[in-house]
Amino acid sequence: GEINSMVMMAQRYIKGDGVPKNLINAAYYLNEARNRENATAYYLTGEAFFEGTIWKKNIDKAISYMEKASDMGHDIAAWYLGTIYQYDLDDNDTAIKYYLIAAEREYPYAYESLGKIYGSIYVREYEKAIKWYLKAYDLGETKLAGEIGYLYLQINKPNEALKYFEEAIKNNDTTI
Repeated sequence: GEINSMVMMAQRYIKGDGVPKNLINAAYYLNEARNRENATAYYLTGEAFFEGTIWKKNIDKAISYMEKASDMGHDIAAWYLGTIYQYDLDDNDTAIKYYLIAAEREYPYAYESLGKIYGSIYVREYEKAIKWYLKAYDLGETKLAGEIGYLYLQINKPNEALKYFEEAIKNNDTTI
């Protein structure tokens, strides 16, 4: 309806998609949609603050708007919060919290992010990493085969590792 049209117009004005790029109009439509409690508008506002596209870059404001969107059920906002906490704030525990929220909502990139963070040198929970990577792999993220093979080697399961390394070779994965 009307709210979704506002969000769509904001996105078009941000990108200049079919209309001249106009950040003032984008901000107007996002504000209008947020006033009507639209989760995507909160997410996009947070993203704009994080990237500095409409307003001056402000991570605290970005997090605040994305938390509101996530609390309203927005799966991408929860995942994006995880990436901010992992890569920008160096807070793996909070990143995992938000990745798990996104994964509970079945957001596919959350599975890969959980696999990556659990398999990292900082966390080293390889079984958990494999679990999440396999969920992403089963959804078609075959580029993860080499990483899954590597993780199976870490937990001393060479036969499983070989299976995924062979898949990686079949998929022309050059990372192995």
